Amino acid sequence: MYAQSLSPTLTNTLTLVNQQLSLFTQDSEFSSKLILTFGKTIAVEYYQQLWNSSDFNLESVIEIRTKSELNGANGAFSRDTGKIYL
Repeated sequence: MYAQSLSPTLTNTLTLVNQQLSLFTQDSEFSSKLILTFGKTIAVEYYQQLWNSSDFNLESVIEIRTKSELNGANGAFSRDTGKIYL
């Protein structure tokens, strides 16, 4: 969806991240690592299915914004939209 606005370098990087997330779902300590990082309320099974799905693509959750829109930040995350803003 955002491939037109993403640089080839970022698109390639996202492909690698997608692959690593898929591999991570096969880690025997996947659940404990997610809980340690995000807390006990994390939906472990949901993320395991999502990141292991061939339909999952990080490009759908990343949106490129200007530095002024990010108030000078390098990036941001919105819980409301579920998007990462760079």
